[in-house]
Amino acid sequence: MTRSSEYAGLNNELLINLMGVFWKVYGKIPVEIGSDNEDLVATAAMHRSIYTARAVPLCRGAA
Repeated sequence: MTRSSEYAGLNNELLINLMGVFWKVYGKIPVEIGSDNEDLVATAAMHRSIYTARAVPLCRGAA
């Protein structure tokens, strides 16, 4: 099963194609930048800070 097939039930061909392209590019990034030793803790912290920066204002009713 491919990752794109997870979305097949939505019957949205555009979404399926976009997700397919996303995962192809995502898989090539470590090869292109020469790093497959991602620091998962640092990545999670960066994602958390992005989420918090956006989610907190939304929870307070800001746009």
